[in-house]
Amino acid sequence: MGSAVVRVPERVQQEVQAAARVTGRSSGEIIEAAWQSFKISPEFEVELKTVREALASGDIETVTDLMIRRSARERADRIRSASE
Repeated sequence: MGSAVVRVPERVQQEVQAAARVTGRSSGEIIEAAWQSFKISPEFEVELKTVREALASGDIETVTDLMIRRSARERADRIRSASE
C-alpha cells in the first residue's frame, strides 16, 4: 500500500494519535479505518452520486450548493463540539 503526506488540523492529529495509543494501532490504520467507515456511509454515497451527476451535466450550481451546505454542517458540528 502506498502512502502520502496529508495535512490535517492539529486537533484531528492529536485525536488520531490518542486513539492509536489506546488501541495499539498506527495513526495510518486509524485514519484508514475512519475513511472506510465514512465512504460506505449513506451520506457519502448520496453526496458522491449527486456530485458525479452534477459534474456530468455541467451543473456547477448544485456542486457549489452541496459544498456550501457541507461547510455549514461542519462549522455547526465544530461549534457544537467546542461547547461540550
